[in-house]
Amino acid sequence: MKKFLVKGIGLLELMLSLAIIAILLVFVTQYFQRTQQNQQVTSALGAFQGVYAAASSAMLDGYSYSGISDLVSGGYLPGSYNISPGGANPFGGTITLTPPLTVKMDSIPGGSVCERIVQKLYEGLSGSQTVTPPGGSATSGSSSTMPTCTSGGTVIVDYSGGTSSSDNSGT
Repeated sequence: MKKFLVKGIGLLELMLSLAIIAILLVFVTQYFQRTQQNQQVTSALGAFQGVYAAASSAMLDGYSYSGISDLVSGGYLPGSYNISPGGANPFGGTITLTPPLTVKMDSIPGGSVCERIVQKLYEGLSGSQTVTPPGGSATSGSSSTMPTCTSGGTVIVDYSGGTSSSDNSGT
């Protein structure tokens, strides 16, 4: 009688292979989530810097504005900043500007994402940018109010050094 040898995958090998694949999927998923958050943080920083640069340029040109929509209509910002919600906010919320230079971005996930944005903004404020608001004295990045992250996921940066008085969303 001939003895047949059966070759194949055993249950133990199959379970081990599935466990390895599951572990790899966990790491890949975490990597992609981290990458997506890093891109959103970078985009948010670009939006803050864009609004700051546009408002600074408008002030230096003597252009009067009451919010982001005025900067868009004046050609200082692209139209994507005027779309609400969404637009230039990578988290789907709104970006608002209160004259002279208070910028708010909402709908930011709490925790590390919000804190990373605040940290990066703080590092950027330690530069030597100087802006003279109409009828005001020159303010530099180092004299600005610390960027803050509220419990509701709103980052507020007062580039004017705390001189703004009204809360006009400008959207």
